[in-house]
Amino acid sequence: MKAKKTLSLFIASAIALTTGSGIAISATNTNVQAKQVTLSKGTYKVSAKGKITPGRYRIESVQGHGVVSSIRKKPAGFFSELIGDAAARNDSSTYISSYTTDLGKGNKLEFTGTGTYKLIKLSRKRHYRTTLTAGQWKVGRDIKPGKYTFTAITGQGNVATDSYGSKYFFTQLLGTEKKASSGRVTKFTKTLVKGEYLSTGVEKIKLTRK
Repeated sequence: MKAKKTLSLFIASAIALTTGSGIAISATNTNVQAKQVTLSKGTYKVSAKGKITPGRYRIESVQGHGVVSSIRKKPAGFFSELIGDAAARNDSSTYISSYTTDLGKGNKLEFTGTGTYKLIKLSRKRHYRTTLTAGQWKVGRDIKPGKYTFTAITGQGNVATDSYGSKYFFTQLLGTEKKASSGRVTKFTKTLVKGEYLSTGVEKIKLTRK
């Protein structure tokens, strides 16, 4: 009788540790795999019942390369980035491996070129960070407000705060190699104000608080 009771408790525990999607998880690792979708060339609208549902995503290159673009009403508007696999990034440092951004209902995401991309939906929980990959980040939520020195770790591209016309608008070309003819620098200092958005097309940058 005791053996049957023990078996029943084991089965009940196993059921309790199974997600609604049928993925079993252990008591020591309760991180359920993030929702993912793989897309290629085309235009996709963000909607509750579409292939891309509203949320925050990391768009990663799987194979090939191309341009990924999005238009949204707020907060940071339009973005267009060259995203490619390792072969593309070896050919040109203008390609990035991923881009992190918020996609709201009604936004459109367009993929051109030969690339295949994986969209990983991220957790709503966010924390302050001082190393940023390419993407759009909010000061006060992803970055602690304050004065920072920005240094390129990998790649090159544009770093900007908010959009044209904003009182916080700022833009600077940043890369691992300086190029005076284009205005590209290897580091710069900037004060970030709570509420503004930072957009970067550089593969990876470091923020050092002053």
